[in-house]
Amino acid sequence: MFPLPVVIVGAKYDIFEKFEPEKKKHLSRMVRLISYKIGATLCFYSNKNPILIKRMNDLLSYYAYDTPLPDGVTTKRDEPLFIPHGSDSFILILNSEVSPGSITFQRIKKMLGKKYGLTIYQKNIKNNPAVDPRFREPDIDHRREQELAQIKFQQEILKTEEKSVQEENTDSVLDLDPSDSD
Repeated sequence: MFPLPVVIVGAKYDIFEKFEPEKKKHLSRMVRLISYKIGATLCFYSNKNPILIKRMNDLLSYYAYDTPLPDGVTTKRDEPLFIPHGSDSFILILNSEVSPGSITFQRIKKMLGKKYGLTIYQKNIKNNPAVDPRFREPDIDHRREQELAQIKFQQEILKTEEKSVQEENTDSVLDLDPSDSD
């Protein structure tokens, strides 16, 4: 979670709603996963829809002036998503029991890349401000250390889970006997 509120705005909803249903489902799921992982509010928006304009104005007013949060949570992929932070879960997003540690940003990138042929480049920063002593921020540095430790822990869990799934698949393949039918 970020120390400041984060809002992910899915703009140009009028174009998105014309996508084929399977693509909408997949992209909605991915952006919901990202939103959930960083603790962000997710809101789809179009400047051609007065209801979405009002919802966005109300949402920005909520964060800027502490007015009431707009009502409702919309998670249906046939409607513009509106999911305030804390209103979503892995079970709702993936429709299955999944360990939150097993879904990492790297895995989300791979899923998007595999589905849409995207290549995601990682920029190599020569002078990394995260390790530069001139840019020290004790609170942020401490939080970064916690996040890095959590990521390392999640990667270890994921490797263990993948190894056990591979072993189970190997075992189940070996146990199959075509002549044995129930």
